[in-house]
Amino acid sequence: MPEMQMDAPEHTAQRRLLTSDFTIRRMEALRPRIQRIVDDLIDEMLAGPNPVDLAEAFALPVPYAAEAATSASFSSSRPARAGNLVAITECPARRIGV
Repeated sequence: MPEMQMDAPEHTAQRRLLTSDFTIRRMEALRPRIQRIVDDLIDEMLAGPNPVDLAEAFALPVPYAAEAATSASFSSSRPARAGNLVAITECPARRIGV
């Protein structure tokens, strides 16, 4: 069941599992990867046809790609908990090599 649909105490227990992963240090470590995702998407928009649909080319792919990068980072550091993270099977991030 998705965490947002859980009530305490189940939600609290699930939240505690992930809270330690979302530290300032961890997020700062992800900054270069997220910046590369944003830079790659901007480069694609500049190289592509004009006009560009900003939502389709940038606003939608960024959160998916960021989540994929975050999930990959957390999965590699804590493989036993990988099943608790959102699995992204098809998303715009795939085409930019995340």
